[in-house]
Amino acid sequence: MTSLLLAGDVMLGRGVSQAMQRMHPDEPWGDLLPLFQSADFRLINLESPITGTTKPSPFRKLDHFRAEPIPALLALRSARINACSLGNNHILDYESPGLLDTVQYLENERIKYAGAGTDMKKARAPAFVDLGPGRGKIAVLSLTDQDPIAPVHESEPGVNYFPIDLDASSLAWLDRSIDESREKGASLVILSLHWGSTMTERPPSAFQRFAHAAIERGVDVIHGHGAHIFQGVEVFRGKPIFYDCGDLIDDYGVNPVLRNDWSFLFMLDFDENRLRNLKLVPVQLGYGRARLAREPERELIMNRMISLSREFGTNLQPQGEFLVLRSAAAKAA
Repeated sequence: MTSLLLAGDVMLGRGVSQAMQRMHPDEPWGDLLPLFQSADFRLINLESPITGTTKPSPFRKLDHFRAEPIPALLALRSARINACSLGNNHILDYESPGLLDTVQYLENERIKYAGAGTDMKKARAPAFVDLGPGRGKIAVLSLTDQDPIAPVHESEPGVNYFPIDLDASSLAWLDRSIDESREKGASLVILSLHWGSTMTERPPSAFQRFAHAAIERGVDVIHGHGAHIFQGVEVFRGKPIFYDCGDLIDDYGVNPVLRNDWSFLFMLDFDENRLRNLKLVPVQLGYGRARLAREPERELIMNRMISLSREFGTNLQPQGEFLVLRSAAAKAA
């Protein structure tokens, strides 16, 4: 059995970066840290470059994110992060130098990454995490449909951008990536998608069609993020689709209705490529840190997820402080 922990956006820039310089590396993760450390594999969306460069991109944006290297890397090391999705709309906030710094720092930490790279071939390539005997090898594919900034040449640093639709280019990349992953021995393939509009509770129907097509082609897990709030969970042909995992670490203001300070950790057990158990851990975000949700918020967070997931035919059940879907493989078509 292989245990996975997936989380959404981890934004280590701006106010978080300042706060982390005064924190112990364990503090951003709070009492979630033992859950991270107990999993075999941990994947996040890294929503900010890790760089010392101070020249932001000239493209007009509401915010440019940049994480100071030392506190950011110590925090990632503390949570034992195995892999980061870099296919998002902020990884180029400090242009090519910021991206190049980020991938070099991650490589130094032996953290795998996908979705951005020193050239477009690397940006589109799967990342592989070999968990050792009996645990298998996991492939991570990453893309974004946000802020397409295409490099002038394929040899330049860039982000793996594709529109989320069933056009030939998106599906051809997906087919090639899945084939490469299987040829290189991956027992599980995760597709990490930074997609859609912010602060939306439900994915558009086009996203569901794309997620289904990805699973039909051989993807085992859909790891969605980008809305800054969690969305419902679907199990399609025995494979989990997390349309949006919400945020985990940030410094954002809280919407009192949508509650972007409510989130989850997504914990999965796989036997080879068959999903055996799924557990959702309710989380409450603070400024630059996260913790296990407590009552009365925990019940509200769980009830929202139960309701949103029921729309996809997914029956999540409370079990103490968590939500569970047992014998998930039985839902395979």
